[in-house]
Amino acid sequence: MSSADIDAENGAPKIVGVGETPNSGMRKGTVTNLSGPAEAIDKALEPAERMSGSSD
Repeated sequence: MSSADIDAENGAPKIVGVGETPNSGMRKGTVTNLSGPAEAIDKALEPAERMSGSSD
């Protein structure tokens, strides 16, 4: 998961935070248990937001 912002000078996106966590509930790109990917997204989002200074 990454958090991006738009550079005011050139309009290009820039990565301002990242988060990573293991994901369960998927097999070969197919969701097999919805709660696994949902929990992984929540867990990865927290460090990305902290790193970027945003919690929106």
